[in-house]
Amino acid sequence: SYGGFLRVAREVTGCETSGIDLDADSIRDAVDTDQTDYKIGRLEEAGYPDEHFSVITFFQSLEHTHQPVEALAAAREALESGGLCVVEVPDFNGVWRRVFRTAWLPLLIPQHLSHFTPKSLRAAFEAAGFTAIKHRQSMFYPFEGVASLGIWLGRVLKSPPPGSPPSWRTPFDLLILLMLMVLYVLVEIPSQAIMQLLGVTGHQIMIAQKPPADSSAPEA
Repeated sequence: SYGGFLRVAREVTGCETSGIDLDADSIRDAVDTDQTDYKIGRLEEAGYPDEHFSVITFFQSLEHTHQPVEALAAAREALESGGLCVVEVPDFNGVWRRVFRTAWLPLLIPQHLSHFTPKSLRAAFEAAGFTAIKHRQSMFYPFEGVASLGIWLGRVLKSPPPGSPPSWRTPFDLLILLMLMVLYVLVEIPSQAIMQLLGVTGHQIMIAQKPPADSSAPEA
């Protein structure tokens, strides 16, 4: 995206940073272009040298790829021995996905091309040649439930009707919006906090290691 995470990583650790995104506008408007090497496109086609990075992150991006295993394999090639790959994606096993099904906000078709459970994300890492895989839930996301409910209500109530302009509004729509705002405060925020504690939020992080060159070396 715009490189905010890269800025923080560089300021905190002093590391060198590179960023890549499919969206040319994001790269055009990215921060710190004088300090970060930005590219437009896919990691598989970026031409980075082998064993060039110590850490590669896919934050809310792997789900946008047609071939996620190929993307992870490209990351493995670009990582140094023992390097880490960090992926954050929606969790298809999340509570709200089970409740709202096709109205689940992070489903986001057609922008999201691949979805993962913890098991399938681990399998993708393993297929790409990674080891020492660790999983945890992530992202306190107090919008997922009410937004999914809003999508579901829009389908059920057919509001706005097909063909209506995006600005179409009625008093009934405003009433629904008010209801969602109340639910946001009374239900969404507390439920997200509980799901975070139980490890069943709608997003997940997985961290994996490229096998060290010395197989006897301790894993991360």
